[in-house]
Amino acid sequence: MKKHQTSNFISLLLLLLIGNLCMAQSRKEKANKGIVQQTSSSAFSTKDLVDKWNDAWNKHDSVAIVSILDNDVQMISGRILIDGKVDVSKKFVSRNYKLLQDLKTTKIKSFTDGNLAYETGRYTHHVKRNNSIVEGSYSFVWHQQPNQQWKLKV
Repeated sequence: MKKHQTSNFISLLLLLLIGNLCMAQSRKEKANKGIVQQTSSSAFSTKDLVDKWNDAWNKHDSVAIVSILDNDVQMISGRILIDGKVDVSKKFVSRNYKLLQDLKTTKIKSFTDGNLAYETGRYTHHVKRNNSIVEGSYSFVWHQQPNQQWKLKV
């Protein structure tokens, strides 16, 4: 098997910046309403969200993958920004869900604040078409919907 390094430092920095901006905006909105409430990471874990994401990819279930996405999700793939659930579904999920095998993630850091959750870490997966292993970094930002479901924003 060939081993490819796809860690894109610029993409990771951009995702970290977006995540931090989302968290800061959430705290600012709550402070303006007089209801600042810090949620400790022990009160909520991103593990279930990441497990659901990994499971959907490992089962090659495009419907389950897309159901996790927020309508205004933003995704960075390499140097390309894909904006919105419809485009992420067409331009990324539909092109990749059958190729990816054995997705594994390792959390480095996670944080929650009210209706936002953030996790960053490392991933590996196999690619069917060329029997290669892909490694890289990920950053997820989830937003809790009014119906209490968590959807992937970034």
